[in-house]
Amino acid sequence: MLFRFVFKKEVYDEFSNSSKTLTVVMFDIDRFKNFNDRYGHEIGDEVLRHVAHLVERELHLDGSKGQLFRYGGEEFIILLRDKNLEDAKNIVNQINKALKDIPLFIQDSRLDVTLSFGITVLKKEDRSFNDVFKRVDDYLYESKNSGRNKMTIEGKVLNYEANLKKSS
Repeated sequence: MLFRFVFKKEVYDEFSNSSKTLTVVMFDIDRFKNFNDRYGHEIGDEVLRHVAHLVERELHLDGSKGQLFRYGGEEFIILLRDKNLEDAKNIVNQINKALKDIPLFIQDSRLDVTLSFGITVLKKEDRSFNDVFKRVDDYLYESKNSGRNKMTIEGKVLNYEANLKKSS
């Protein structure tokens, strides 16, 4: 499902005047263009499906009830209702672990897929979902500019953790 403007407004309206927490995660596939250039667009599409499937799987296994949306190209958004930043960090670590544990094999080759993430929460001072979106997009680019295969949470760039904690 693509993340549309109408849905952004609905989500913002639901959470902006609520005591509930909304954590927004944005990620993209590192060096996705290389997959398309080297293997072709059909393989690029397979990489997209593989990533989406694993992320959905982890959201379901985790019990977070997070919603995954394709934003465009190789960018995705995850909405985590009633999950804090620590929960989001743990979920992202689980996603990263799943990508390592369940690699994609195409044409007798193992494709090592990595992701860069930005993570933020809806804040009282946000005037619209666009404020949240701009911030999480900036954090995603901080991860990419810091070498990729990282997450940035509220401006702090982190590597993935080997020792995972289950989120609540």
